[in-house]
Amino acid sequence: MNDVLEPLCRKFYANLIAGAGFLSVTSVVNFLERIKNIGKPCRIFYISDFDPAGSYMPFAISRQIEYWQNYYNINCDIKLKQVALTQKQVERYRLPSIPIKESDNRKGNFRKAFGQDATELDALEANYPGELENIICRELLKYFDPDLENSMRAAEDRAEEAIREWKEEHLAQYEDELRKLNEQKRPIVRKYEEQLQRLREECQRDFAPFEEPVNKLRQAVINEIKNNDIDLPPLPEPDVTGDTEDDVWIYDSSRTYSEQLKVYKALMPNGKGVDRE
Repeated sequence: MNDVLEPLCRKFYANLIAGAGFLSVTSVVNFLERIKNIGKPCRIFYISDFDPAGSYMPFAISRQIEYWQNYYNINCDIKLKQVALTQKQVERYRLPSIPIKESDNRKGNFRKAFGQDATELDALEANYPGELENIICRELLKYFDPDLENSMRAAEDRAEEAIREWKEEHLAQYEDELRKLNEQKRPIVRKYEEQLQRLREECQRDFAPFEEPVNKLRQAVINEIKNNDIDLPPLPEPDVTGDTEDDVWIYDSSRTYSEQLKVYKALMPNGKGVDRE
């Protein structure tokens, strides 16, 4: 489903991690390292087929994240939930099922938990084009402010205006004096314009009297900048909904080990508490 997911991720500035089957330890560790380096809360929306493997995948990666996050002492706010394909979605859209392979060891637990065969994610897009995009959009919009880009641009404009006003207030006096010195130097520049290469040493001697006052001006400007803070407007904060009480997080890094274990037992497809939507 990358043809659906990739444009969505570009639109919402989200990261897409695609994998065939269960993600490897290396993939999870690299993923956690990126989260650590970014230093921001992370929300993971897991998408998989509704089949014996797909029903366990979000739990498998959750347990890996839990283990390696503790192992490497990665103190980040991470949560994971499954957004598709769930049993309720299969029933709501009356999606067709396919037989589960007899060789699949998870077949018994899956049928015991859900009482039906498997359904592939493709079936949702085939029967309801665009619905997968709608499901993902509803999740991502909780964490996306469509007006933030315009707000940032407006903040940059205000910051540039504040800097311009500050320069006029604090640096104008130096600019005027420097302009006067440059005007005094201009006749000398014109005098040596054609002969500058040949008479460089003589020209430098003529400019020497200006070196000290220009350096004083330069140092004065540097001191002015160091000793004054420009009162810039604050950056706008995104206006988003964020986490809601209706979210069912399979993994939540704020839980204790025993709390997280209870959630796994309640949500895993073992015949109990499989309604995860």
